[in-house]
Amino acid sequence: MQAMRTEWYRAFGWSQLGMHITPRVSRIVEFAKFLPGFTNLSQDDQLILIKRGIFEVWLTRVARYVNCNGFAFDDGLTIAIYQLELIYNGKRHRPSIPATPEE
Repeated sequence: MQAMRTEWYRAFGWSQLGMHITPRVSRIVEFAKFLPGFTNLSQDDQLILIKRGIFEVWLTRVARYVNCNGFAFDDGLTIAIYQLELIYNGKRHRPSIPATPEE
């Protein structure tokens, strides 16, 4: 039962994280289109550059919102370290997960 709850929270965390990251990724892609010479590259090359660099660019944007407890998006959503651990590892290291999602 605990494994099912953990998996539910992990999936929920991924969906919440995705909802907040996706618009920011779109803004980064739009920014890339304005870089001199970027649109002169083939679409395949543009896609490769974006895929290979998007995470680093995104990290530079959110770095100012990071502290030892987690990080906050510019809209105020805060994600704690233990929540990130649960999302990425499926493990929790601090607060216990409630018995049901409604608790």
